[in-house]
Amino acid sequence: MSDPSPQILTEVPAFEAMQHLPAPVLRLRDNAVRLLTRAFNNLFLGSDDVLFRLAAEAGSSEEQNAYFEYLREIRLQRTTLVDRYMRTLDQAFARVCGLAVAPQELAAVSATQVDVPTFESIELALALETSVSAVQKQSSATLQALIAVTNQWLPVPVSVRNFPLGPRVLCDSFRMVAESLQMDGRGRQILGKLFDKAVVQQLERIYQRLQEVLRSSELAAAAIEMDASALAKDPHTVESAIAGAVTREQLLQVLTELQRSDAQRLVAGSPLESQTLEHLQRQIQQLSGQAVEVAASDWQAIELMQKMFEFIVRDQSLPPPMQALLRGLHIPLLKVAVLDDAVFSEAGHCARRLLNELANAALGWQEGEDSGPHGLFTQVQNCVVYLLLNFTEEVAVIQQALDQFHGSREQESRRASLLERRTIDAEDGKAAGERARRLVDAELHPYLASGQLPTCVAELLQEAWHKVMLVTLLKQGATSDDWYACRQTVELLVWSVTAPMDGEGRAKLLQTLPDLLTRLRQGLDLIAMDAGPRSRLLDQLQQTHLQRLSGDEGSGTAVAGSPVLADSAPVAGKESRDEGDSVSAGHLARVDRVAKGSWFEVRAEGADPCRCRLAAVISSVDKYIFVDRSGVKVSEKSRREFARALQSGEFVVLDDGMLFDRALSSVIGDVRRGRGRS
Repeated sequence: MSDPSPQILTEVPAFEAMQHLPAPVLRLRDNAVRLLTRAFNNLFLGSDDVLFRLAAEAGSSEEQNAYFEYLREIRLQRTTLVDRYMRTLDQAFARVCGLAVAPQELAAVSATQVDVPTFESIELALALETSVSAVQKQSSATLQALIAVTNQWLPVPVSVRNFPLGPRVLCDSFRMVAESLQMDGRGRQILGKLFDKAVVQQLERIYQRLQEVLRSSELAAAAIEMDASALAKDPHTVESAIAGAVTREQLLQVLTELQRSDAQRLVAGSPLESQTLEHLQRQIQQLSGQAVEVAASDWQAIELMQKMFEFIVRDQSLPPPMQALLRGLHIPLLKVAVLDDAVFSEAGHCARRLLNELANAALGWQEGEDSGPHGLFTQVQNCVVYLLLNFTEEVAVIQQALDQFHGSREQESRRASLLERRTIDAEDGKAAGERARRLVDAELHPYLASGQLPTCVAELLQEAWHKVMLVTLLKQGATSDDWYACRQTVELLVWSVTAPMDGEGRAKLLQTLPDLLTRLRQGLDLIAMDAGPRSRLLDQLQQTHLQRLSGDEGSGTAVAGSPVLADSAPVAGKESRDEGDSVSAGHLARVDRVAKGSWFEVRAEGADPCRCRLAAVISSVDKYIFVDRSGVKVSEKSRREFARALQSGEFVVLDDGMLFDRALSSVIGDVRRGRGRS
């Protein structure tokens, strides 16, 4: 912090005082005015509803007329009220910057203050004091953080009591301007309640937004330091620089000319070159016809956006042709930075959204996939060209470009979502079938692996009853009575051909056979088994039972092998090979952290690179399903295969974060690291 006893400038108009504010503080003030103006607009909208309701509920015509008079006064004075409020805000900023506002301006704000306090005015003051306490308690951390960061730019120590955006200053300012209205204390009390709801209760949200402004102002502070060092080395005086200064309007005109040149090159199919800051400065000077100096605040915004585009050009996540297209947004976004510095602090700003959504759409695009007039590349190109040709100074044009892009992508996005949903549903169905097959195998495996079953019974279980159990499990579930009956039939069938045939066993078999054969026939009907194999197996089974009952167990009781066990052997072998592969634990953990929707570039040997997205993880069958941007399945891997692909570089993770936000974070990080080294 600088000298704690700064020189005080006297009789400075509030407007002029604002010119003495440090650039980051001025930016904070401008954004605060914008946010508070929105809050006041909500206050006025709410005042109509509240006062009309109170008038409708009034107990007398006099009371009703009073509410209508309040409404009329608020409507007439709303502009004046906001203007006076913002002037008190400017006075508070001037004071913490060591400046004194001209006495006539202070008098203009408070000229109509009431000398003798009324009961209602005292009640209003007490209500506002309660509001101050509530905000200081609720938003203590956010408020203190704002004050701490702001203090580094101010010559006067700032606390909760004198912070221009603190609840006390804001509420005192409101009380002062409210007392200038031509209404009694009851009317001001109603207005105070509206102020509490529309403004005071929104301060936490406003403070959070202003913190974002201050974070971006760190970059502005770094730019100021760079400008100062450059001026120290420059032989020209400050006066000569001011004499050759280009106005904002001239700057925007020059940028518009550069922008339209880019549009012509883009339409002609010529690549857009990456612009350095020095090259851009030379172009501005050439087009303006003189050596000029851009205003510091405008140049800081341009410099910040320029650094962000340098990041975008270096970013490896976008396909090069799409990256080249997005360079066309360079000049328009430079203009946005000059026109509206909220682009750096508001995540929902239309310019940020446009860049982010174009980049997000381009992430999964592959060269050569859609060269037609309705392809994604053409749609992105059309959006960029539209902006280059139409954007002058109206930021609303950017929203129009964004809306047009949404409209052109809507049908394809719906189609891709539908196809991806079908792909996932199909994979879920396959997974359910695989899980069911494993469960059926597990049920039959002990019997088939025992080596005690006659050939016909083993074949019946493997070829026919396996399907009966699978269909039942998929349709009815593992907790159904039908599934239980299928398992019971297997147990009964196995018992009928393996149990000892003593007197008791023979009697039980004779009693059991009718029910067993009925169950078998019903199950085979369920899967519509061909008549020939069905008759053969049932005849052989009947012959086996007759031989057992007569005590003559001949060739019909020959022991069968285990076909199920043989089918499962390759799976077991694959699992053992997977376990033997050298996949690092780090890459396995990395797979577990991958979120659904993450994008990858696949660089398989002998094939062109392609891009895909993780659409689904089906843990029950160890499957990772990947689709392209159209929703079509392009790859399927187990957890270990996926980890191996990441380890070998076959799958490369693409950064699918918001491009504007990543670029801004990168520049902020560079500035902080630079400060740390200095």
